[in-house]
Amino acid sequence: MTKTFRIIATGGDMSACGLGNTASIIAINEEDVVRVKRMIEADADLRNETLFCMRSGIKLKSDYTIALYNECNEAYQFMRDRGYFDSKYDSRTSWAFMELPEYVYPEGEEV
Repeated sequence: MTKTFRIIATGGDMSACGLGNTASIIAINEEDVVRVKRMIEADADLRNETLFCMRSGIKLKSDYTIALYNECNEAYQFMRDRGYFDSKYDSRTSWAFMELPEYVYPEGEEV
């Protein structure tokens, strides 16, 4: 069975609670799955690190935070280069990865 890969906006500008009333869903090519998953992880790590630093009074420009920030920027550029992201709003959004089985329509059934 083949699978389809998607990311869905869960928070921020492109989510259902953001600029519109529906969440953006973006199809991902199989060869990009590893990099897209890492982009989501790096984004979550950076958001968590930022919250931790803000709550504990730690300087936000630590080497670790800067490395996460740079990794996220590179990931966002990759997403733009591959045509997944097309605006600044995409990079201001939290995403979740979905792996779905591809639905095969029975013969004669309308799509």
